[in-house]
Amino acid sequence: MIYQVNQIEKNKNKYILSLKHQEKSIEFEVSDEIILEFRLVKGKVLEKKDFLDLKEAIKHDNYRQKLLHYATFKARTELEASKYLDQFSIPEKAKAKYIDKLKTAKIIDDDLYTKQYIDEYSHFRMIGPNKITFDLLQKGISQSMIDRHLHQYSKQLMTENIQTLVEKRVKSSKNKPIYKIKESLKAYLVNKGYDYDLIQEIVERMSSHIEDEIDEDVALEKDYDNYLRKYKKSNQSQSFRDFILPKLMQKGYSYHKIIQILKGEEANEYE
Repeated sequence: MIYQVNQIEKNKNKYILSLKHQEKSIEFEVSDEIILEFRLVKGKVLEKKDFLDLKEAIKHDNYRQKLLHYATFKARTELEASKYLDQFSIPEKAKAKYIDKLKTAKIIDDDLYTKQYIDEYSHFRMIGPNKITFDLLQKGISQSMIDRHLHQYSKQLMTENIQTLVEKRVKSSKNKPIYKIKESLKAYLVNKGYDYDLIQEIVERMSSHIEDEIDEDVALEKDYDNYLRKYKKSNQSQSFRDFILPKLMQKGYSYHKIIQILKGEEANEYE
């Protein structure tokens, strides 16, 4: 039982291999590696064993080519490559072989990946070191490798990033109590991956800037008017002061500012 190479046609970056067997044509899409490995040329005859070996090689080559495309489309870690191959139910030994081949070619390089990842996410995406570390660990990068490259993320750069993020966040914030805005900023920056102590230090240092950007009085007047309308519509047995004071303080306004805005004789009593 023989198989004969009938035609080999170039198709973009692959080849269409056509084999003739008992007057039937069999086609495979193969890489140049398969062509070279089996020394395929038009007219070459393959015995059944050679044909079965070729089919097995094509199957594995398809997996290798898929992995190559996956790893060159975007930089990947060794763990990401391994997880990608899991969908094909490939034996671990074969998976390791495919990945090792890309590691030898420096297409998969965890050390370089870590260095470039930290550089991009610290300088351009302004992500903090804690989140960078967490994300890299999830990608299979060792703690020791992360530590080796994370030193390039200086405290000065962290400070500049936090200041920039605070300025952007404050500009996009609606008028709210200053206290609430500061707490929201701190939570936002912690989620970005920065250390709380450094966040606290910088946010407090920027307090004047934040207060200049936010008109807390406008927000207080708006909330005051809303609660006044609700109070008038309800049958409250408590005084308006007792009704509104805890609500506004819960929103983050200072006691002093709330007392200032309260109208009438009761407000004057506490001024």
